Amino acid sequence: MKRLLMFLTGAAALRWVWATFVSTTDGKRSTRAVVAPAATPRPSKSPMATVPAGRSQPAPVCLACGEVMLRAGSMHVCPGCGQTDVPAPEPLETAVDTVDDVLEAVVRKAVGRAIGDRVLADFPTREAIRQAPDDRMLAIKGMGRARLTRLRGHVAADLDTLLDGVRGLGPAKRERVVAAFPTAMVFLLATDEDLAAVDGVGPALAAELAARRDNPQDHPG
Repeated sequence: MKRLLMFLTGAAALRWVWATFVSTTDGKRSTRAVVAPAATPRPSKSPMATVPAGRSQPAPVCLACGEVMLRAGSMHVCPGCGQTDVPAPEPLETAVDTVDDVLEAVVRKAVGRAIGDRVLADFPTREAIRQAPDDRMLAIKGMGRARLTRLRGHVAADLDTLLDGVRGLGPAKRERVVAAFPTAMVFLLATDEDLAAVDGVGPALAAELAARRDNPQDHPG
């Protein structure tokens, strides 16, 4: 009985294979390929799936200045302000704010190394020094009223204000001075040799610039 069932099962399988793969037409055999049903495409999860085929995404607009960004490799760059569409990395957390080297040099130049280091220990940024109340600044050891005035003049210096009214500084020479010392902080750290080395700046004009450099508190921005 068991062998009979196996024989019938095998015979049914052979008939199915014959009916599926082989057909007889006019006494000749012909094969028929079995075509699997087409798979239904799955929707893409990529944000590019919303872009029609053959069309590219429009260039992004700079959030800082509103200019249309230009493609630069794998990112876009704003031609107006230089911003990119690549997010900036998250800043690392630090125990204290770091002091900028230029700020450190300017503060030390204004009130001396020892007092300057005490100032930067409590007020490590330019904005912190500018906004610090007078009583807190005067509480710093060695800080008097004259030193505080000088310190605030150095930290709050504005390059345009420092150069306004300098005798002998015409537009062309002023442009070259600004090119050599692009910020007030850099100008305040310039040496006499640095000032005299600017093209067109003679000894007299260098002396005028040095006077502005040494006493920015007399020309507040």
